[in-house]
Amino acid sequence: MLLQHRKDERFNQKIEHHYEKQKAFLTAYGSKCLGSKEKAEDALQECFLAIIERKADYADLSDDEFRKVAVTMMKYKCIDRLRREKKWANRAPDAYDDALDAFDDLSATYLKKEREQMAREALKKLDPLGQQILYLKYFEEKSYKEIAEELAISTNLVQVKLYRIKQKLRKMLGEEGENE
Repeated sequence: MLLQHRKDERFNQKIEHHYEKQKAFLTAYGSKCLGSKEKAEDALQECFLAIIERKADYADLSDDEFRKVAVTMMKYKCIDRLRREKKWANRAPDAYDDALDAFDDLSATYLKKEREQMAREALKKLDPLGQQILYLKYFEEKSYKEIAEELAISTNLVQVKLYRIKQKLRKMLGEEGENE
């Protein structure tokens, strides 16, 4: 009983954290779809109530995973609200998709900006030599040989260092695979 209470308390703290972190974005997201901040706030409350009701499904999600769930849920709560409004009652299902196109674009833009911020923070954690190598390779588009000459190190060290940096960045950003 006590263990379940602690687990519930931990989940409640996570939900509160996620709510505070996502509230402004999800409200703006809903406002764009519903045309009203008040309606968006109501949809947001419905969204988080639904999450709390099914807490077992969402208790162990990472911030990124939770955000995706919340955005999807918010989208459907907005669709539900549009359906309940009289002006949408007799429209074809495609009309909802048209109304939500901007909604999806806003979501994609937000997620892209957040991913870019994560990348900047990860780059700051690299050592100075690693930062210089990345800069020279990807911003000045220099060859391994040119980088080695400029930094007075071997070409082999540049290649090895760059490989390790990319591995480290993938790990910090939670990416899989060998994408450059």
